[in-house]
Amino acid sequence: MKSITFRFQGKKIEIIDRPLTWMSQDDLAALQQRLRTVAAARFGYEPRYSYFSDTRFFADKVIVICSDADGERDHCFCAMCHLGEHAGRAAVHLGSVFSASENKGYLNYLYTFGLIFVAFKNGLFRKIYVTSLTHTPKIFGIVSDGFENVFPDANPDKTPSATHLALRDRLIHHYIEKEWNLPEPVSCQDNFVIPSLRRQADGEIMFPDTAETVPKYRSEQVNQRLLSLLDYQRGDEILQVGELWVPYSLPKKIFNVFKNAAKAPRARVPATATAKPAWLDPAQPQA
Repeated sequence: MKSITFRFQGKKIEIIDRPLTWMSQDDLAALQQRLRTVAAARFGYEPRYSYFSDTRFFADKVIVICSDADGERDHCFCAMCHLGEHAGRAAVHLGSVFSASENKGYLNYLYTFGLIFVAFKNGLFRKIYVTSLTHTPKIFGIVSDGFENVFPDANPDKTPSATHLALRDRLIHHYIEKEWNLPEPVSCQDNFVIPSLRRQADGEIMFPDTAETVPKYRSEQVNQRLLSLLDYQRGDEILQVGELWVPYSLPKKIFNVFKNAAKAPRARVPATATAKPAWLDPAQPQA
């Protein structure tokens, strides 16, 4: 199954798997432009890094797009990344998410539907490994609570297993070193903090958040744990590795999607950015 399209809560959901392997060049260009348009609605212009600038990066991506029921206007999308297999099980990086509208409910659904798709493609009742990169306590907490056997999490005494370490290295070599424009090789600490990962070759910080501005999680323990680990001025990110156990986690996630569907907030288009951030300069590609 290469793709699937369905309606949910009055919206059109498209899941497109590894489009480079089966789409025509014209269709790839059209898909690329759709994603650029969504990102531009948030940032004020079209980004020019990773799959935004080179369709070859669609080779290992799972794209999930939420649009109007008629498909005329795209609201948000996520771009997950296949990382191959570890110990005979699929590994997927949760990747990036962009929204043209402040529709947080559908942003949550993108990843849930995407993971359901990946789970079915890899066989039911099979474990799937997941990885994540973030500097926000909210995402750090969602990954910690939403998956099993996650490292790192809010527990400062937890140590990584051999599997955590192997998947950390896989993400760095398969994804970060290929798609990020870094001034020097990646260095990951024992606690899975990657110093200066958001600092680009021109010295600018990609997504220049501070400890005060980053979205917080519902648990103050989670918030304080991540804030104590990262240097925001330096541009640190934290890498997390976890597991999706299909017999346990997936039914729970499906149930939560439909349980919370009625609570999805209405889309509200934010004001267009008036200035182009230096970290999004097309002359400085990043991912």
